[in-house]
Amino acid sequence: MQGVLIINPEGMTHQISLTEDVGLIREEEEETLSREELPLIEDVIAKFATKSAYDLEVITTTDYVAQQLKTNGELLDKNSLIQGVRKIKGEKFTQVKIGEAITILQEEGYLEL
Repeated sequence: MQGVLIINPEGMTHQISLTEDVGLIREEEEETLSREELPLIEDVIAKFATKSAYDLEVITTTDYVAQQLKTNGELLDKNSLIQGVRKIKGEKFTQVKIGEAITILQEEGYLEL
């Protein structure tokens, strides 16, 4: 709605990309963010901007499951993450795809098993 993203449908998913003539964060948004938040947000955008909506969905769902497992004091391992994502998304993502999301989250420092 703000003219920042281009969304192109591709089969069962969408390719989402930034428009060429805008920055990552608009001026009016910068005013509402603290100096600590702005670099964190820019870092997340830079790391994940090239991912498809499908990839972002499996990554964010995996992160959500990990945070819920931690909050509830439950076992946090690869199998519990796969089971948690499958409980939410059914068979939408393969075990391999969920495993890839786990690896990405670990490599980027968002998940420790």
